[in-house]
Amino acid sequence: MSLSYELNYIERHPNKWFYVMQRPYGPMNAWDWREDAFAVGPFRTEQDAMDHHYKKQIHNGGSTHISNSEYHEDEIFKTLLDNAFAIR
Repeated sequence: MSLSYELNYIERHPNKWFYVMQRPYGPMNAWDWREDAFAVGPFRTEQDAMDHHYKKQIHNGGSTHISNSEYHEDEIFKTLLDNAFAIR
């Protein structure tokens, strides 16, 4: 089953990928969904991050992919990625 939660795959630094996912069953239509989100990583590749998400999380309807050259860190992303759940 697929749910309509926000999901970003982010290359914060070269070859350091994370995924940021809106918390399942959190408030919908929030002003900034990232305020109720969590991050997991880092992963060596984007595909590793995608595989981990697919195996471990609720499946989202879609995702946004942000490469290092496109990534612009703000305070919310900084906090999420600094406190990301480590991969096991």
